[in-house]
Amino acid sequence: MSVRRYFSGILSNAVQSRISAAASPSFSSSFVTSCRFWLAANSIWATLVVAACVTVAMRLRIDRSWLLIAFVVFLSAGLVVRELWRGVACNVQGAASNSSPGRISFKTFLILILGVASTGFLLWPSLTRGAFVSVTGDTFDYAAFGQYLTDHHRGFEFGLAPIDQYAVTQSEQRFSTASVLGLLSVLFHSSTVAVLPIYIFIVLANIFSGFVVLSRRFGCNRLLSLAAGLYAVTGGWVPNALNIGGLDNLLFLSLFPFLVVRVELYRFGYKSWSTSLGLAILACSVFYSYPEGLAIAGVMFLPFFCESVWFGMCRRRGAWRGYAISACLVVIIISPYAQGFVRYLLQNIGSGLSRINGAGIFSGLLSPRPLPAMFAFGQEYPRIMWLPHDMVLPIIMLAFIVLGSATWMRRRKSLVLAFFIVIVMAIWQGWFQQYDYGLYKILFIGSLIWIPSFFRGGTAVANFVPRSTCPFAVTLGAIMFLSGAFAQRMEQKDKIPFRQAIPIRWYSDLANLTHKVGNRPVLLVCDDAFPQKYKDFDQEWAVFFLRHVNLKVPEYFGYLGAEPYEPLMRRAKAVNEPAAFVLVNERLEGAVWSNQRFSLLELGKQPILIGVRAPNGLEHVNGKPFVWLGNDATRFVVVSKIAQTATFSAWECLTGPGRPQDRDRQIRISIGGNVWQADVAGALSLQVPLKPGLNFLDIASEDSSTVPAQANGDTKTVPLGLWDYRITPWCFGG
Repeated sequence: MSVRRYFSGILSNAVQSRISAAASPSFSSSFVTSCRFWLAANSIWATLVVAACVTVAMRLRIDRSWLLIAFVVFLSAGLVVRELWRGVACNVQGAASNSSPGRISFKTFLILILGVASTGFLLWPSLTRGAFVSVTGDTFDYAAFGQYLTDHHRGFEFGLAPIDQYAVTQSEQRFSTASVLGLLSVLFHSSTVAVLPIYIFIVLANIFSGFVVLSRRFGCNRLLSLAAGLYAVTGGWVPNALNIGGLDNLLFLSLFPFLVVRVELYRFGYKSWSTSLGLAILACSVFYSYPEGLAIAGVMFLPFFCESVWFGMCRRRGAWRGYAISACLVVIIISPYAQGFVRYLLQNIGSGLSRINGAGIFSGLLSPRPLPAMFAFGQEYPRIMWLPHDMVLPIIMLAFIVLGSATWMRRRKSLVLAFFIVIVMAIWQGWFQQYDYGLYKILFIGSLIWIPSFFRGGTAVANFVPRSTCPFAVTLGAIMFLSGAFAQRMEQKDKIPFRQAIPIRWYSDLANLTHKVGNRPVLLVCDDAFPQKYKDFDQEWAVFFLRHVNLKVPEYFGYLGAEPYEPLMRRAKAVNEPAAFVLVNERLEGAVWSNQRFSLLELGKQPILIGVRAPNGLEHVNGKPFVWLGNDATRFVVVSKIAQTATFSAWECLTGPGRPQDRDRQIRISIGGNVWQADVAGALSLQVPLKPGLNFLDIASEDSSTVPAQANGDTKTVPLGLWDYRITPWCFGG
């Protein structure tokens, strides 16, 4: 954690000559000065991650572990603040810096503003409209598990609220993002979904600064290092990872670049206990963040780490003790999760080999012309075609990447070997395995190599520009590239999935229903009968925000209804009382409460028809509901508080265009396992049995069409239409 000692170790007379001989030119005073602030900020973030993850790994409740968390975090923060206040970085030649102790330089401040702006670009819908940062099920998964860890210890329990019972199923999975979300939710006295934008903001800011520092360390000039940070956040694969809810992926990318840089600094610096502790904490945060990512990046960067550690140990007598101290600290900190890490990693290796997880999300990577898709310009998603001009920028990028890796041949052979490993792993996943999601992970984590390599190639080209015009030329080139990459991706924005901006408020309003319903049971109905497109999404987040309500859920969908979790979900808290309210994901008349997404209706003796799933569509004729019946069943969704017999009636049955001559019809009725047929002429009146809760009344025409098509070209075979249909208690209908 002692940043000043890193640099005092770097600047000692004993190693100055070796730095100039062995290090790249980017290891300069400007690198040291800027790196000092970013490493300090990242140290606090890494410590927060470790504190949260160790708490959960030890199966402790987050809200009852403040003593441990506060001690670790404040120890780290105290050391960082002390070093930022007292330490003044010196340049490599030994001259003192012009910056005052404790002050951030103007250049560092500008970089900070640039990082905030790039982060705000991705979070714009969330910041301006209060939308979810991602609409995929993975985001729900992280938020639900994090909320569970706030109130419970990690492990198996039964008889919990549906959302907590679902979270139990994740107890033996990776938990880094969920742990940090749980910690932030307790810190801000809010829910995990409310702190998601804060979490994403911190992660993206660290990704930006991490790529800036990493690219600078790998030989890029200052301006192109900034461009690398901007591109890493706003372009590349980071926006895709956010779209699909890959929050653990993003967390890993916010930490690993700093681990690479810190290992390099540790190689040249003085290996005190504080620097050893800082290195150990950062390494542990990487370990906890993303097991698959660590396995992939560990293989990629193995030559680089071996070189750094070997020369670091050989550079000064006794230097091995510092590495031994760091290694011992790492073993101690990761020990609560070591066994689970190995078990989970082996499980995911098996899933990867069988190509189960995520297959098909980025199927464009397996297309015959994958080059635009490899750089995440939109063609990586299914059914997005590319045009000839889409190849121009990827080909230029590929040329600069090759040039950048070639410049590493003289002093950075380990990086060239790492780049070669990335290529081999990409061929393995894309060509041999034909696994698009596995290839995505290689390209995502491999961006730690190919993004710096691309901008290192740009630096090599910039070296041929006259010094007087070089800054202007580099700035113009970076702006043109970033604008081109942005424009090419924006061409496909309407075709890229998972980009819906859905306000959180539509769902967070549900938490206030506890004041209206009290302890009375609420039946949650999210069904295809309603025009809302996101049945799974609505149910998942409704269950999340209704975790303090006695909830009855007839059927689970989406992640809640996944087959592997079904046995555990059946053991959720059971509510035996009849439902007093029904909550549906549609605005209905007669609701006692509603918002833009949901309606709450109070149940009495009167059954309620809450929706119709009509294959042939719904209409209104003379102000009354009308539906065409065809050979495919039309489903009427009915809720009842008690078991009763009700009357389903229609004021008039109309001859459909499928059989215009014949007025007599025969229909098939199905409800609750009861199936029968009835003849229809004129009005319709059916006595149907209802059970307490949700009922599905299916009615289909038994008659086939007598005409192939209508005069207007409509080919629907709809022999019968029901006008002014309704359901009433049997005593009224009889």
